Amino acid sequence: MKLKRSSYHLRYFHILIYVISHLWSVTDSESQPGYSINVPHHSTVQRGLCVFIPCNFTVPKTLSINALGIWYNKSRTIVTSKSNTRHENNGRFFLVGDVWRGDCSLYIEEPLYEDDGSYQFSIEEDNIRFTYIDVQPYVEVTELTIKPEISSIKSWIDGEEVTLSCTSPGTCLWRTPKITWRGNIQNTIVENQVKTHKNVTKTHFSTITFTARKEQNNSTLLCIVQLKRGLTVAQQITMRVKSKHKNISEVKSYCTITGNHIECTCIVQSFPEASIRWKIDDQFYYSSKENIHISTSRSALVINSTLSLQLSQKDIPYIKCISSNNYGELVLDLLYKKSSMDYKVIVGMVTGNLIILLLIALGIFWYLKRHMKKDLGNNDMHELSNTRGAESVYQDLQRPTNSIYNTITK
Repeated sequence: MKLKRSSYHLRYFHILIYVISHLWSVTDSESQPGYSINVPHHSTVQRGLCVFIPCNFTVPKTLSINALGIWYNKSRTIVTSKSNTRHENNGRFFLVGDVWRGDCSLYIEEPLYEDDGSYQFSIEEDNIRFTYIDVQPYVEVTELTIKPEISSIKSWIDGEEVTLSCTSPGTCLWRTPKITWRGNIQNTIVENQVKTHKNVTKTHFSTITFTARKEQNNSTLLCIVQLKRGLTVAQQITMRVKSKHKNISEVKSYCTITGNHIECTCIVQSFPEASIRWKIDDQFYYSSKENIHISTSRSALVINSTLSLQLSQKDIPYIKCISSNNYGELVLDLLYKKSSMDYKVIVGMVTGNLIILLLIALGIFWYLKRHMKKDLGNNDMHELSNTRGAESVYQDLQRPTNSIYNTITK
């Protein structure tokens, strides 16, 4: 019985040693001399994308060019194999390394959920048949959540030429995604490009060039990537287009005078948001001071500023509203009637008006006088004509009488 217990204890001890040795053996080297493999223990790939798993191995002898490398899945089914003379795959798994050089790199394209699990690599060549069971890389397939990446996301100025780049997620060898742009843009130039990496995988991206317009501000620009198997991912940005200074527009600005009180309102709209300052005569005001009250409010891209001040009995000042942002300013003359209550100005205006009235009166007097003289001259001529006519008639009346008289005398 003691021997039996000792044998049981020995067996348990061997099992424990085996388990511990097995746990510690998950490294880049195999327990057998000359055999080692260096491969990531865990790789994650999203469904529909591609993954490259670098792998290198050694054997205790130099491999010939006919060495055959084989990758198995968790069910011990061959997913891909390769030698110098043959290459077998299932259309999604590829052994891309040169096996005879000790390269066992694995490439998986468009993995499915059922591809999730551990894999084993085996080498066969002449009298060598060895499977690296101590190091089995695990491939985890997750849901497709990654989106395309749009570069150079910033704000632009109206009229500026813009170039954006949209990069498709994942790096693949043979799959070419379809990349399209969608948004409120016209007259675009689109170029699709490919960047090849050292592991021969490729990154696909698309560049778009267009002219930014203020009408595009706050509009959405989409980059849509269509993958295989009906999978589509998209990324969107909100376009920010700043107006130039000439586009700072006046919404409503005016001044009112009630007695000795002046109130001015200045409302402007721009992007980026403008600031308002007031100029009274030759002095600038940004906030309330003494008898000058300034209040400012903002709503979206509209800024509303009100200026209130008390006047002296005579002076009405020059008042200007000046709105500005980083790209320029807009100057509005709201009140430019200077010293309208000034005595000298009033006297000057009255004197000028009197002179004008006097000149008008003299003109009228001269006109009437001239026409009166003309009328009097016409009357004298008319009387003279009448007198001469009377004399003529009188003479004509006398002549027959004399003629008759002379006849009778004879």
